[in-house]
Amino acid sequence: EVSYSYGVWSSDFVFSGIQSFEDAVLTQDYYEAELKVKYAMAYSTYLFALTGYREDSFSGIYSEKKGVAGVGYHAFEDEPSYSVDVELGYGERVSKKVDRVRLDYDPGFHIGILSEYLFSEEDLVKLNITIEAGNDDDYIKKVLTWEHVLFENLSVNFDYESRTVTKPELGKARSDGNVSVKLGYKF
Repeated sequence: EVSYSYGVWSSDFVFSGIQSFEDAVLTQDYYEAELKVKYAMAYSTYLFALTGYREDSFSGIYSEKKGVAGVGYHAFEDEPSYSVDVELGYGERVSKKVDRVRLDYDPGFHIGILSEYLFSEEDLVKLNITIEAGNDDDYIKKVLTWEHVLFENLSVNFDYESRTVTKPELGKARSDGNVSVKLGYKF
């Protein structure tokens, strides 16, 4: 995860990938990259543009590209230990399913709820829920993170992530979840 801010502009780039094996058999193969650019406006609102790429062959997605633009609201701006962002946007997902040759163009709405609560100087809890509601199917991603600072800039994250495709390909899993532990360094 890489973030950069300059004045009223900010951007976040996130890449995540999971590949797991059980008894030498591939049981999960998932990759996702997202770039979000935000422009801060008055009254705690902001405009955002989001582009992303995802592969998840176990839920039937060979490749998927998305583009979304919208508006967000940053609540509780005066409260340093708690924040909630609510985002509404519109865009399109272009998916290539594993069992199909054709591309699937799915315009729809993006809804995001991004929240953080700072328990102490060392402990931060995040809950992010993203819903991309389309004509063909919906994609719902939920991530619960506990971040604990070990030393000044070194931290450990405990994540629970759940992904749901409401209409998966025949024989593919509708929901998938995983627990992960990550080390991070902020500079």
